[in-house]
Amino acid sequence: MNYKLSSQLREVYSFSVENKTLFTCSPKGCICDAENSLIYTCTGKFAPILKIITSTLCFYDEGQFLYDINKFSLKKFASEDYKQSSIDPHSSHFDIQTIIMLKDFDKKRFFGLFDVKNADLIWVKEYHISIINNINSINIFASTIPSNVLCFDKKNGLLLWQTDLSGHFYDFHGNRLEATILEILGVYEDILLVMLSNHCLVALSVATGEVLWEKIPYSDVPDMFGGVIGAVLEVQNHQIVWYNSFSYFVFNLQNKVGILLKSYPHTDKSQPPFTIKKSVFTEEYIYFIASQKSVILNNIVGVFNRKTLKIDWQEEVDILPKTNADPYNSFTDIQVGDNKIYVLNTEGTLWIFERENA
Repeated sequence: MNYKLSSQLREVYSFSVENKTLFTCSPKGCICDAENSLIYTCTGKFAPILKIITSTLCFYDEGQFLYDINKFSLKKFASEDYKQSSIDPHSSHFDIQTIIMLKDFDKKRFFGLFDVKNADLIWVKEYHISIINNINSINIFASTIPSNVLCFDKKNGLLLWQTDLSGHFYDFHGNRLEATILEILGVYEDILLVMLSNHCLVALSVATGEVLWEKIPYSDVPDMFGGVIGAVLEVQNHQIVWYNSFSYFVFNLQNKVGILLKSYPHTDKSQPPFTIKKSVFTEEYIYFIASQKSVILNNIVGVFNRKTLKIDWQEEVDILPKTNADPYNSFTDIQVGDNKIYVLNTEGTLWIFERENA
């Protein structure tokens, strides 16, 4: 496997990819398609984050705008009741519905369920939600700072249950700290999986919020190193997967046993000479951006083969600017589509690597 740099796009603030479709937004709010044709110019104060949901490009510009990719049409959701509205770029979505985060003129915080197809706000509730990471067919799961998990009825937004996960502690450089919710991983069968900052995986009943079990995923693997940040729930494979600088690790949800598939001991010279910062998982590969060990600059892009447990391709890219405008210029985002890897750096250059002989 080999990738080559096929093109670069300048002055990119954000981008979104779905299969062969690419959209970019400049720092001035100019949104362009894959042919670099202008489709919309934002009038708001800030350039938006782009997100494609079910063939619809979503972005915020003094109200929610939607661009239908297939029909090449633009429509707007606007509400006089709210000063700001934006689709959370990190939230999950179910079918054509997604979560929208809102603020009114008094700066109160709300969230609601938004129908992308009809540009319609189905319901709104006043909650200061910190994490929304899963929507199934009937429920929305969220958390509030520091350790409450909430379940809402997707149909009407009613709170069904709330569970307090406080009381978990860990030592950090000699200090005893209380763990907070790190991530809501998602729903597996009838349980909701939540990761805490003390590396504890907690399983809650989807129906009641009752804590069913909890475990440190790598407690059965003494050689595991590197933490649990960046976990990916793979329901179809009945497992949670981690890939970091030191290991490729899975936790089997059927027998609750951790398996270390690949290890790079932190005292061994065989370890990969980089720290993984962000990754994209597919069934066969893990695409990642990384930095050299103990270096701030993230300038490595690569592909890890999940079957052979080897890195099929990686490249260290010279992204240091020719001027001193951004001496810490780094890769910040990676997306994959149609045999291409798209990587954006802080200077605003989108690097597009294309797979050879694909």
